[in-house]
Amino acid sequence: MDNQETTPGPATRFSLRPALPGELPAAESMSRDSMASYRATRGVAWDTERFRQSWRDFENLAIVEGSQCRGFIRLMPEGEALAIRDLQVDPAFRGRGIGSWSIMQAMEMAASRGYRSVRLRVYPENPAMALYSRLGFEVDHEEDSVVHMHWRRALSPDAGSCASPSDGPPESGATGQENPCPASVK
Repeated sequence: MDNQETTPGPATRFSLRPALPGELPAAESMSRDSMASYRATRGVAWDTERFRQSWRDFENLAIVEGSQCRGFIRLMPEGEALAIRDLQVDPAFRGRGIGSWSIMQAMEMAASRGYRSVRLRVYPENPAMALYSRLGFEVDHEEDSVVHMHWRRALSPDAGSCASPSDGPPESGATGQENPCPASVK
C-alpha cells in the first residue's frame, strides 16, 4: 500500500504507518474516552489490561497527517475477513473525512491481502453506523447490544479480485445497486 494516499480533500494528505510502542497511551486514551458513554450505558468498566493485551494482538496503525498522528485504526484477521477492531480519531480532527479514509484503507488492505470481506462491530446508537452503511457495510446481526457489520468485495469472474477498484467509493445509486469496491486511493 502506498503511504501517500490522499483524502477527498484536495490538499490534505493522510497515511498509515505502524503505531509506535510509545503511542499506546494515546491510543488507549482515545479509545477509553470516546467509548466512555457506551460503556457507562452498559455498566462496563474500562479494562486497561484487556486494551494492552489487544495492543499486542492486533495490527495497530497510526493515522498520520503530515508528521502528526490524528488517530488509530486497529485490525485483526478473523477467518476470511479482516476485522476493524478499533477506529479512533482525535476529537479535534473529526469531521474531516479521516474516519472514511481510514475505513477505505482497511477495505483496500483487505482486498490486497486476499480477504473477501471486512468486519466491524458497533454500538447501535453510535453515529458512525451511518458512515459504515454509506461505505457499503451491511448489518449481519445484533448480539448483546452490539451490531455486527460486514463489507464484501465484488469479485471479477476471472481474476478473483475487485471488479472495479477505481470506480470510487461504495455508494448506492437510484437503482439500489452498490459499488462494493473501495475507492482507489493511490
